[in-house]
Amino acid sequence: MATVPLVLLNSSANSLNITGLPFKAPGYFGYTNNSMTTQWAMANFIGRLYLEGSLASTPGTNDWFTITMKEYSTPSPGTTRNDYITFGTNILWIRARIDRTYNSSLNLSNSGTISNILLNY
Repeated sequence: MATVPLVLLNSSANSLNITGLPFKAPGYFGYTNNSMTTQWAMANFIGRLYLEGSLASTPGTNDWFTITMKEYSTPSPGTTRNDYITFGTNILWIRARIDRTYNSSLNLSNSGTISNILLNY
Protein backbone atom coordinates (compact mmCIF):
# COMPACT_ATOMS: atom_id res chain seq x y z
CA MET A 1 0.00 0.00 0.00
CA ALA A 2 1.17 3.51 -0.78
CA THR A 3 2.12 5.63 2.20
CA VAL A 4 3.22 8.66 0.20
CA PRO A 5 1.47 10.09 -2.87
CA LEU A 6 2.28 8.39 -6.16
CA VAL A 7 2.91 10.64 -9.17
CA LEU A 8 0.51 9.32 -11.81
CA LEU A 9 1.59 11.92 -14.35
CA ASN A 10 4.27 14.59 -14.45
CA SER A 11 4.01 17.86 -16.35
CA SER A 12 1.90 18.03 -19.49
CA ALA A 13 3.91 21.01 -20.77
CA ASN A 14 5.48 19.16 -23.70
CA SER A 15 2.49 17.23 -25.00
CA LEU A 16 -1.12 17.92 -25.91
CA ASN A 17 -2.16 14.32 -25.28
CA ILE A 18 -0.43 12.04 -22.83
CA THR A 19 -1.09 8.74 -21.10
CA GLY A 20 0.72 8.10 -17.84
CA LEU A 21 2.32 4.85 -16.81
CA PRO A 22 0.14 2.29 -15.01
CA PHE A 23 0.49 1.94 -11.25
CA LYS A 24 -0.61 -0.93 -9.04
CA ALA A 25 -3.78 0.01 -7.17
CA PRO A 26 -4.86 -1.36 -3.76
CA GLY A 27 -6.88 -4.14 -5.40
CA TYR A 28 -3.64 -5.54 -6.81
CA PHE A 29 -2.49 -6.18 -3.23
CA GLY A 30 -5.76 -7.86 -2.25
CA TYR A 31 -7.42 -4.89 -0.56
CA THR A 32 -11.11 -4.29 -1.26
CA ASN A 33 -13.46 -1.30 -0.89
CA ASN A 34 -10.63 1.18 -1.23
CA SER A 35 -10.89 4.94 -1.03
CA MET A 36 -8.46 6.75 -3.32
CA THR A 37 -7.85 10.47 -3.78
CA THR A 38 -6.20 12.11 -6.76
CA GLN A 39 -5.09 15.73 -6.84
CA TRP A 40 -3.73 17.82 -9.68
CA ALA A 41 -2.39 21.34 -10.14
CA MET A 42 -3.30 23.23 -13.31
CA ALA A 43 -2.12 26.46 -14.89
CA ASN A 44 -4.47 27.79 -17.60
CA PHE A 45 -5.35 24.18 -18.45
CA ILE A 46 -7.88 23.39 -21.18
CA GLY A 47 -8.58 19.74 -21.88
CA ARG A 48 -9.94 16.52 -20.51
CA LEU A 49 -8.36 14.63 -17.64
CA TYR A 50 -9.20 10.95 -17.37
CA LEU A 51 -8.51 8.59 -14.51
CA GLU A 52 -8.55 5.06 -15.88
CA GLY A 53 -8.57 1.69 -14.18
CA SER A 54 -8.05 -1.91 -15.15
CA LEU A 55 -9.12 -5.22 -13.62
CA ALA A 56 -6.67 -7.22 -15.73
CA SER A 57 -3.64 -8.70 -13.98
CA THR A 58 -1.47 -7.53 -16.88
CA PRO A 59 -3.46 -4.81 -18.66
CA GLY A 60 -3.25 -4.42 -22.41
CA THR A 61 -4.37 -1.51 -24.57
CA ASN A 62 -8.05 -2.48 -24.50
CA ASP A 63 -8.24 -3.37 -20.78
CA TRP A 64 -8.66 0.20 -19.52
CA PHE A 65 -11.95 1.88 -18.58
CA THR A 66 -12.76 5.40 -17.44
CA ILE A 67 -13.21 5.84 -13.69
CA THR A 68 -13.91 9.53 -14.05
CA MET A 69 -13.36 12.34 -16.53
CA LYS A 70 -13.09 16.07 -15.83
CA GLU A 71 -13.28 18.62 -18.64
CA TYR A 72 -11.84 22.10 -18.28
CA SER A 73 -12.95 24.44 -21.06
CA THR A 74 -12.35 27.91 -19.59
CA PRO A 75 -9.03 28.53 -17.90
CA SER A 76 -8.35 31.23 -15.36
CA PRO A 77 -5.49 33.12 -17.06
CA GLY A 78 -2.40 33.62 -14.97
CA THR A 79 -3.58 31.48 -12.09
CA THR A 80 -2.86 28.03 -10.82
CA ARG A 81 -5.78 25.94 -9.68
CA ASN A 82 -5.87 22.68 -7.77
CA ASP A 83 -8.60 20.11 -8.10
CA TYR A 84 -9.18 16.66 -6.67
CA ILE A 85 -11.56 13.73 -6.60
CA THR A 86 -12.05 10.92 -4.08
CA PHE A 87 -13.55 7.64 -5.21
CA GLY A 88 -13.93 4.04 -4.09
CA THR A 89 -12.83 1.17 -6.30
CA ASN A 90 -11.39 -2.34 -6.34
CA ILE A 91 -9.26 -1.88 -9.46
CA LEU A 92 -5.90 -3.58 -9.87
CA TRP A 93 -4.23 -0.82 -11.92
CA ILE A 94 -4.69 2.94 -12.30
CA ARG A 95 -3.33 5.55 -14.69
CA ALA A 96 -4.03 9.15 -15.73
CA ARG A 97 -4.57 10.44 -19.25
CA ILE A 98 -4.86 13.92 -20.76
CA ASP A 99 -6.77 14.28 -24.02
CA ARG A 100 -7.20 17.36 -26.20
CA THR A 101 -7.95 15.69 -29.55
CA TYR A 102 -11.59 16.83 -29.39
CA ASN A 103 -10.57 20.48 -29.94
CA SER A 104 -8.43 21.11 -33.04
CA SER A 105 -7.79 24.75 -32.06
CA LEU A 106 -5.68 23.74 -29.04
CA ASN A 107 -1.90 23.74 -29.19
CA LEU A 108 0.92 23.83 -26.64
CA SER A 109 0.84 27.63 -26.43
CA ASN A 110 -2.88 28.03 -25.67
CA SER A 111 -3.93 24.94 -23.70
CA GLY A 112 -2.07 25.39 -20.39
CA THR A 113 -0.54 22.63 -18.32
CA ILE A 114 -1.09 20.20 -15.50
CA SER A 115 2.07 20.18 -13.43
CA ASN A 116 1.39 16.79 -11.82
CA ILE A 117 -1.32 14.32 -10.90
CA LEU A 118 -0.92 12.67 -7.51
CA LEU A 119 -2.63 9.59 -6.08
CA ASN A 120 -3.00 8.73 -2.43
CA TYR A 121 -4.61 5.68 -0.85
